[in-house]
Amino acid sequence: KNKNKTTGLLTGNSKAIDSDYLFSTIQTMGKQFQNFKKDEFEYIVIDEAHHISSPLYERVINYFEPKFLLGMTATPERCDGKNIFDIFNNNVALEVRLREALELELVIPFHYFGITDIEDIDLSDVKVQDLDEIAKRLNVNKRVDFIIDKMNFYGHDGEKRKCVGFCVNIDHAKYMADEFNKRGIHSVFLTGNNSANERELYIKKLEDDKDDLEVIFTVDIFNEGIDIPSINLILMLRPTNSPIVFIQQLGRGLRKYPNKTFLTVLDFIGNHNKTFLIALALNGSRYYDKDSLKVAVATQFSNLAGCTNIQMDRISIERILEQLNKENFNSMKYLKEDYMEFKKMNDGKVPYFLMDYIRYDGAPDPLKFLTKARTYLDFVVKMEKDESLKNLLDEEVFFKILKEFTGKLPIKRVYEFSILKYLLRHKDINLEEAK
Repeated sequence: KNKNKTTGLLTGNSKAIDSDYLFSTIQTMGKQFQNFKKDEFEYIVIDEAHHISSPLYERVINYFEPKFLLGMTATPERCDGKNIFDIFNNNVALEVRLREALELELVIPFHYFGITDIEDIDLSDVKVQDLDEIAKRLNVNKRVDFIIDKMNFYGHDGEKRKCVGFCVNIDHAKYMADEFNKRGIHSVFLTGNNSANERELYIKKLEDDKDDLEVIFTVDIFNEGIDIPSINLILMLRPTNSPIVFIQQLGRGLRKYPNKTFLTVLDFIGNHNKTFLIALALNGSRYYDKDSLKVAVATQFSNLAGCTNIQMDRISIERILEQLNKENFNSMKYLKEDYMEFKKMNDGKVPYFLMDYIRYDGAPDPLKFLTKARTYLDFVVKMEKDESLKNLLDEEVFFKILKEFTGKLPIKRVYEFSILKYLLRHKDINLEEAK
């Protein structure tokens, strides 16, 4: 601590703008930023940096000219597909994913139980975006009894149950809280309509060992930015429609806390058509590889570090494996994510050469990019919108040679190695001679 330095807040109620270290909400800074000089701050830190591509953040960030800009987030990938890494020039100072965090013991282990939902609930014909219809089908008394039965069966760490349940929408959260209260389990539901003071009050009550509040049902407000270190039980009561959201919700309970040894996670897995996303979230791999995902599910993710334990019942495993078999991981959506993930690994540099992939263990197979492009560089052009490279590919002779060479991949036969050797040894070649 430097006693000569001052700290202050810039919020709706505080305007300590002359502080050496100024902490601000983005809402207030979005209204006040033009009152500062462009180079006012030497160092700017953005928490929850996955929001940085929103219009409000963009206005603020584009205005200031700090010597150093640092972004921090547990989920750098956005659900809308926008790329935040470009804002930081693809310079990743440190990256710790769930798997690494468990290995380094930065978070507590978790015991995950994937439980097939009751037979009466059928979500197979519902889109995961149709929240009202999903909530309508989930709001049944029989399911509430089933959930409570599983909570009692699997238990939790510690004396008092301190639980957060993630619901589909406000109606679902209210229904769950009402039904739990009827059954003698003191519960509340919190949404974006509750004030910050109300949320803080109920969080303190949940954490208080002497208070009888056991469960907070919520929708999305606890996905991020809320700190309740003593949580010992999480209920996943809604279909998983994104690995990103799944990890955000799981992360709410992984904070270390005195006398807390593990987190219990009960995931009530329905029969909707995106169940396989759970496997993507839990596997922790950087890339989409169908075979490794199927092995991970079949072995109950046994390669996770430490005391973390993942168990899924037979029906859940069968559903996920069936969906993985049907899912096309060579679609442009997945290929783009694989490419961008590898670009990060490549120090943010565009991987123009196939040799770039050889340098890293665990890199994706670049040949799969050829399913969506005539050559590898064609795929790079699609990803990077690189006009100079596009113009080069428009050169007929260059493209013809490149396409001929691409057609030889993957190189397996002896004569193919001879061709490669010829190409490497001759500075000037022609296509007929190379053939």
